[in-house]
Amino acid sequence: MRETLVGSLGSFTSELSQSRADAKKVLPFHNDELTPEQALEVCKRQREAVAEQRASLERLKPGLAIFGLEPPTIKNVEDTETDLSKLEAIWGIAASFDQNWNKWKDGKFKELNVESMNTMALQYRKQIGKMKRDISRWKVFGSVQDRVDQFLKTLPLIQDLRNPGLRPRHWDLLRQEMKKDFDPNSPDFTLEKVFTLGVNLHADFIGELSANANKELGIESALNEMDGIWAEVNIEMSDHKEIYYKIRDVEDLFAQLEDNQVSISTMKASRFYQSFREQIDHWEDALSHISEVIELALTVQRQWMYLESIFMASEDIRKQLPKESQLFDTVNATYIRFTKEMYKDPNALRACGAPGLLKTLIDCDENLQVIQKQLDAYLETKRMVFPRFYFLSNDDLLEILGQQKDPKQVQKH
Repeated sequence: MRETLVGSLGSFTSELSQSRADAKKVLPFHNDELTPEQALEVCKRQREAVAEQRASLERLKPGLAIFGLEPPTIKNVEDTETDLSKLEAIWGIAASFDQNWNKWKDGKFKELNVESMNTMALQYRKQIGKMKRDISRWKVFGSVQDRVDQFLKTLPLIQDLRNPGLRPRHWDLLRQEMKKDFDPNSPDFTLEKVFTLGVNLHADFIGELSANANKELGIESALNEMDGIWAEVNIEMSDHKEIYYKIRDVEDLFAQLEDNQVSISTMKASRFYQSFREQIDHWEDALSHISEVIELALTVQRQWMYLESIFMASEDIRKQLPKESQLFDTVNATYIRFTKEMYKDPNALRACGAPGLLKTLIDCDENLQVIQKQLDAYLETKRMVFPRFYFLSNDDLLEILGQQKDPKQVQKH
């Protein structure tokens, strides 16, 4: 009985050694012809064989114990199990990568989540890096590592092509560079189609195109922001003498004007100016027009407020300067009309862009200057008649002349 058991033990030990040798031939250490699924299936069958060997050993142990025999070493089995675990790990990464690659390459290119792709690929590389010391000699390791590294190298290109700043004009430039026609918005424009077209051969051009698109996106965003800002910028208006309206404060408006005019000047000096020429020129003209209208409106307002207190408060002055009074009435009616319109719609862009407003303000300014000139000439004649009037300001002199029939009011001068 003992001799039979010893013979069985010798035979089993021989089988273990042969099993290790057979495993080295069968296990997918270097076979590039197998798919990851096929390789994992080979590992599965080999693991079942190893499990059977362990089960055989367990069946022998009771008999060996009876005769005080030591169980055989199973280092060959343990080594095979170690190799199997490492192979299952590297081929598992290969299978997972293939599964994700098939999903990415067949999906719509414009819907790819590049950040998620990059995160997953970096995880693969990290897992592979941990195995390098143990299995770098295996060909399958190098093969999987190369695939992941190559994919990571293509991600910047994919990221550039997925740049949200790319506009139709950029895709036109890429088509011209490649001398190929394609539609990036088409459902069949997939990651696989990108590589089939050979887009990866123009990585440098695409990288520069994407960088330029980012800079252009900054200009585009600034212009869009300007649209929103000037939709909210108002001219601050207030009542004047309870019957008129006047521009009250333009400090914030001019601050905004200055900031945006500087921005527009910077955009115009940019090498990307031509891409936004129409919009930039529009805003340059619009901001310049707003500035000119507001400045002229303030000038007219100052002159009007001064002369209004003269011509609307003194009948004597009106009688002595009938032509100027009539001209002031015309200006006064115009001032009332355009300030009332500004009060109703104080938005600076719309109010200053009212048809004919700038021409109206220019006419008012010219007429007010004529009135002021004639008023100054009138006061000069009075000073020439009574030289002591030279010691009085125009305002004091006008008060005296306007109230000359009321000695009590004149007496204080």
